[in-house]
Amino acid sequence: KRPSAPITSDVYRPDLLRPAGSSVRPLVLSNAACVLPMQPAAMHLPWVVEACPAVLLKRRGLYIPYKGRQPEHRAARQHILGTLQADLQVALDHTAVILHDVEGDALDSVLAALAATQAAQGALHWKDVEVIYQVEGLVLG
Repeated sequence: KRPSAPITSDVYRPDLLRPAGSSVRPLVLSNAACVLPMQPAAMHLPWVVEACPAVLLKRRGLYIPYKGRQPEHRAARQHILGTLQADLQVALDHTAVILHDVEGDALDSVLAALAATQAAQGALHWKDVEVIYQVEGLVLG
């Protein structure tokens, strides 16, 4: 079992780190990109952030069923948007699209963008992550 570092972010799903890690590994090894928050942000490189809307919602106490056609699902989408309004800048016409998207893809996109924005602003990071995990990623189990 590998040692684990504490996750302090809203963006990561441990079961997705291995597939995500295998796709970003060549970018990291060739110094073509940096992966936040496992690496420090390098201003001269593109940044890669793996975002998971469900984790963001769980960390914020907003993990409620919002995908579906029922009125309670639409109300959940509205509640999530309303609660995160201070962190979001969503135009009114986009709000209507998000509320009417019964599959939840529009809201998922907004949540992923929020998580990525926070990572880019330095709000999310791991401290004392071993060097090997900065290259390979970290799978928690």
